Amino acid sequence: MIMTVKGFSSISNAADALHVTQPTLSRQIKELEDELDTILFHRGSREIQLTDDGQYLYNRAIEILALVEKTENNI
Repeated sequence: MIMTVKGFSSISNAADALHVTQPTLSRQIKELEDELDTILFHRGSREIQLTDDGQYLYNRAIEILALVEKTENNI
């Protein structure tokens, strides 16, 4: 989810790509922010950008996905 939102810089466009409604994606982001007790995105009128914590989570997600792919390739 965080990777898709970052890629589109828009919750609406990311929601379309993920085949969910914009309110559903917004709720999922809010739930994740509440769980992590941090704000992940700066929300502008037309654009959304990662906060420092959001960028950290994004970078870790990339690392995790790369590790999963490497593991699958080595099995």
